[in-house]
Amino acid sequence: MNNADLLISNIAVKSMPTTPKILVLDSGAGCLSIAKEISQLISHVDITCFADIAMFPYGTLSDEILVARQVNLVSYLAPIVKPDLVVVACNTASTVALDALRNKFDMPFIGVVPAIKPAVKLTRSGAIGVLATPATVKRPYTQQLIGEFADKTEVFMHGSNKLVLLSEQYIVSRNIDSSILKHELNLLLKKSVKPIDVVVLACTHFPLLQQLLANENTDSSIQWVDSGRAIAQRAQFWLGELKLPTAGEHAKKLELRFSGTKQSVLAAANNYANFAATYFARHQYKSIIVHTDDI
Repeated sequence: MNNADLLISNIAVKSMPTTPKILVLDSGAGCLSIAKEISQLISHVDITCFADIAMFPYGTLSDEILVARQVNLVSYLAPIVKPDLVVVACNTASTVALDALRNKFDMPFIGVVPAIKPAVKLTRSGAIGVLATPATVKRPYTQQLIGEFADKTEVFMHGSNKLVLLSEQYIVSRNIDSSILKHELNLLLKKSVKPIDVVVLACTHFPLLQQLLANENTDSSIQWVDSGRAIAQRAQFWLGELKLPTAGEHAKKLELRFSGTKQSVLAAANNYANFAATYFARHQYKSIIVHTDDI
């Protein structure tokens, strides 16, 4: 190869488009629901889902511990994954840790908040329900969203850790106690005299159960809303700001990472991978890569 050939070869390599990389963080399966929305909107992207099952669930942690954990995770994962942006796929973690993350790291961070604003636009009865974790229900930020966007709408909330646990069980067996689903949903719906016609799934775990929840509800007029699509649109915006391509050949692999020792998370990793093979079936992933991180 002469010098001219070498120069042309170097130019060709440099001109190849970079595949964007997005890291999605959650304490468990919520990262999958967000990753699916991103993959539906953005075909040309590599996604790494990190399930921090060693610290599951985030809603029971103090703010100080949760902030420190998020910073430690990104410090550890950023050199490995090399993400162009990070999605904190947890309402609780987003409300307490985003400022610390943005102050420490030079990359965009996207948080998750309850989809109250779009729910208010959809309701016809003037009453919306919010299914969340107890931690999200108690957050002042949730009340701020209600005050800002739902001043003329009645908002009823129910915090349920049981649904979080059920979503993790659903990944394991696809066979869960439907009576618990119905009971938790009814605890929300019975809070209002008016018919609740929009329910916000204000935990990233809950979209995994949406169809099952709908099956347990005899009122087909209820619309189900979550933040996944808005998060995907925000990710698309940031990749555009970073001048990275978002259209093209679909990503061929999905990476799943888990906190904990290999022995302790082996069963969970296999369950997630098997579930993802079906959950992302329409997105043409040729392989699902699984890693464990002893952190």
